[in-house]
Amino acid sequence: MTLYQRKKAHTIPLTHEPQRNAAKATRRRSIPQVSVIALIAVAGVLVAVLQGCQPPPPETYTNSIGMEFVLIPGGTFTMGSEDGYGWEKPAHTMTVEQPFYMGRYEVTQGQWKAVMGTEPWQGAEDVREGDTYPAVYVNGNHAQAFVEKLNALDRENRYLLPTEVEWEYACRAGSAAAYSFGDDVNALGDYAWYRENAEGFAQPVGQKKPNAWGLYDMNGNVWEWMRSLQEVYPYDPKDGREDLDAADEYHPRVFRGGSYFSNSRNVRCAFRDGQSPDGYYSTGGFRLVMLCPRCGS
Repeated sequence: MTLYQRKKAHTIPLTHEPQRNAAKATRRRSIPQVSVIALIAVAGVLVAVLQGCQPPPPETYTNSIGMEFVLIPGGTFTMGSEDGYGWEKPAHTMTVEQPFYMGRYEVTQGQWKAVMGTEPWQGAEDVREGDTYPAVYVNGNHAQAFVEKLNALDRENRYLLPTEVEWEYACRAGSAAAYSFGDDVNALGDYAWYRENAEGFAQPVGQKKPNAWGLYDMNGNVWEWMRSLQEVYPYDPKDGREDLDAADEYHPRVFRGGSYFSNSRNVRCAFRDGQSPDGYYSTGGFRLVMLCPRCGS
């Protein structure tokens, strides 16, 4: 009797047992499912937040051999000039879709030696030598070889010669005038080495005032090789003018910026010239662009 009473005291009526057991089973099944769904949702939110909080790309970047680059924002500008030579016409609107990095300075002799191990300008009477002078007597093919070797040495970044569009856009730095600083030719000597002040030689980079985006010697000092082939305007990147691999080896490539030997008219932002890519000149050098992965380029 005692045993029965003890059991009865701790026994729940059978009419309620299936319902309670069912409720327990439901809770046991639903809790893990809800937890997994919640974790997935939280993880998705965290990923979105982290992507949205990714730090912006740096405004300047210096690579392993000391080449400094400046972040150039995307935008729209008027390329060419209706007041210039025939090959600068027609003036037309171009858009740079993605930001990119442009070399703050022309590639120097010191940087060339660090990558290529040669001195093509050595012994030339019309060249002053030194690590901060621009690398000259470099033809278009050799400039491209420098790009390829630098890319092999520095696999964290991607380097290119600039296109005409990139170059003129960066040179203007928001200006629609003849020069990045305006139209006043009397102020040109503050920004450029050209025939009137260079004394017949290229000068060390970065000695004059920069343009509004912090780029030096975009006007004058040495001509700069482009990765664009010389073709008529309006500029169309889809017509093959940026496909150097498919071009004839002697097809002229664009030269931009003018040099220490140029007059004031030929160092304007819109002025363009073209030379065979196998040509060597004491007036010819180059600068690089670098892609900005965080910017989508």
